[in-house]
Amino acid sequence: MFDSCHAVAIVAAVSLYEGAVQWRMLLEVAATGALAAVANTSLALVAVLTLVADLRAGVLLAAVAGVLLLAYRRYGSLRQRHHHLEQLYEFTRTVTRSPEVDKTVRALLERASSLLRADTAELLLDDPGGGTARLVRLAGGPGAALETLPADRPGPLFEVPDGVAVVPPRPIADEQVRVEAARRGLRDAVVAVLPGAGGPLGALLAGNRLGDVSTFDTEDAKLLEALANQASVALEKAWLIDRLRLEATERTAQALHDPLTGLGNRRCFLEELAGAIAARPAGGLAVLLLDLDRFKEVNDTLGHQAGDRLLVEVAERLVAATTGGGMVARLGGDEFTVLVRDAGGPDGAVRLAERLLAALAGPVRLREIDIQVAASVGIACWPEHGGDPDLLLQRADVAMYLAKSRHTGIDLYTEAYDPSSPDRLALVGELRAAIDAGALTVSYQPKLEVASGRIVGAEALARWLHPTCGAVLPDVFIPIAEHTGLIAPLTRLVLIDALLACRRWRAGGLDLGVAVNLSARGLLAAGLVEDVTDLLASAALPASALTLEITEGQVMTDSEQAVAVLERLHDLGVHLAVDDFGTGYASLGYLRELPVDEVKIDKAFVLGMTSNPADAAIVQAAVTLGHSLGLRVVAEGVEDGETLRRLTTMGCDLVQGYHTGRPMPSEELLGLALRTADRVASDRR
Repeated sequence: MFDSCHAVAIVAAVSLYEGAVQWRMLLEVAATGALAAVANTSLALVAVLTLVADLRAGVLLAAVAGVLLLAYRRYGSLRQRHHHLEQLYEFTRTVTRSPEVDKTVRALLERASSLLRADTAELLLDDPGGGTARLVRLAGGPGAALETLPADRPGPLFEVPDGVAVVPPRPIADEQVRVEAARRGLRDAVVAVLPGAGGPLGALLAGNRLGDVSTFDTEDAKLLEALANQASVALEKAWLIDRLRLEATERTAQALHDPLTGLGNRRCFLEELAGAIAARPAGGLAVLLLDLDRFKEVNDTLGHQAGDRLLVEVAERLVAATTGGGMVARLGGDEFTVLVRDAGGPDGAVRLAERLLAALAGPVRLREIDIQVAASVGIACWPEHGGDPDLLLQRADVAMYLAKSRHTGIDLYTEAYDPSSPDRLALVGELRAAIDAGALTVSYQPKLEVASGRIVGAEALARWLHPTCGAVLPDVFIPIAEHTGLIAPLTRLVLIDALLACRRWRAGGLDLGVAVNLSARGLLAAGLVEDVTDLLASAALPASALTLEITEGQVMTDSEQAVAVLERLHDLGVHLAVDDFGTGYASLGYLRELPVDEVKIDKAFVLGMTSNPADAAIVQAAVTLGHSLGLRVVAEGVEDGETLRRLTTMGCDLVQGYHTGRPMPSEELLGLALRTADRVASDRR
């Protein structure tokens, strides 16, 4: 019993001195001491009895005692190795469960400190990316805080020759190593290299052996070397996992962002919109879809690099103008979207759209040219216009195309203009039936020649009186026809009626012309020139009796093919007019290349010219520009005498609007034209 208590007391004293109480070790020593006491007592009794019986047996007893001593020492060594293997295995399990680099570093330093009973453990770790190495230090044993320092210079302590672990002698003889050790507060140390496939990954140091009873030896060096080898594999695996995670993160970011502008892309926008809808904000949401005007012209004229610079500038302006947690994304091409939280309903969304257009209005300088940026904006609001991200974006797209076609700049989604709404789908079939049955009618709005005061022509306008819905506006059924392939038969129906009406007018004694609108699809439809030629021949009219009106944007849809068709029509003798002049793509240089005979100033400017000096200036500039190019100038939207007077002063050639006559049947227009001619003749007499 005395031996057991003595052994336990010694182990306890050593443990307390070293700063860590090893309860498991105390129990093991106590148990071992008790067994040793019993064994020693038994052996002593056997030895006494044997010697009493025969003194010559002492030689045999000495041999047996030697064997037992060697076996005990061997057992102790194997037990210690087993303990070391357990700790190495536990380290491997730890880093396998947590393959992050930082966790692996902590586990390595704590295991080195515990395994070698060292107060300090340090890891010099090279940067796998080629950057600055770092030194991670653990002082105070497992559980202590880690200290990370840059390590531009590893110092002589970490210079391990031939990659073999070394134990500097104690006291340290090398002057440089001794100075370095003193600077780091190290009394003794053992250092091992962390081998890697492409060269050393760094070095591992354990220092300040706990207690004064021993220092590090070659066995400790081998043990640290084994730990360093396992750590190397774990660290390389952790670095690989970190690199793969980083690459995955970068790929995810690339999948969600536009590489040119850095904005979110369609997928990112829809995910953000879905999250915003799920939050159900009290102030609602708004989706704004912007499509740039003239972007194709910039690309075709200045090149794609200039186009990319324009897109980047637009993105920056939109982000700067979007406040309050809004998100800007690029869907592709020249389309951008803005998500607005707590939009304040449709009115608030419209105010933001106006702010965005104002932000885009400033010129962008590209290749020494100032480009004016304009856009069309469509708006769809949650919950008013839908509760699904894809649906809201689709409806914002419908509104955007409506704004572009009507040249309003901004439009809210309206179901009546949505070709995919149930009501519109029903109208498609009914419109097709109405065209086949000839149920659509054509009205004619007179064109007045300003200089003579005579009616010299009329614009043909399709009208649809639905049997149950009443009059369907052209803004409703014309887009339906364009999106469903019905525009070609509709255009043919209007052309036939218009040419027959023109023949009746001429038979009635008036040399009037007639104008028909062409859509973008109608202009590019196969066989258009042949159809026009045949219809003119059937009506027995010269080609000059017909004027075909196109918008600037229609020509830009496919400029090469469109210009080719226009040239063929012009060679035929048909007059060509640019409708809604001033709202689209035309520039002086481009307009000069088109084979057109007249331009029609958009009614939005004409309606405001008596109250808005800017509109009046635009109208005057359009008149001057048209005349400089040798073109007739027509003003739409003339609704009062003052507007007509001012247009007369400006030198406008033709006017059209409610002041000169509303759309009417062809017979009424003939009567109005005759009365106007008689009045003019009477006034001259």
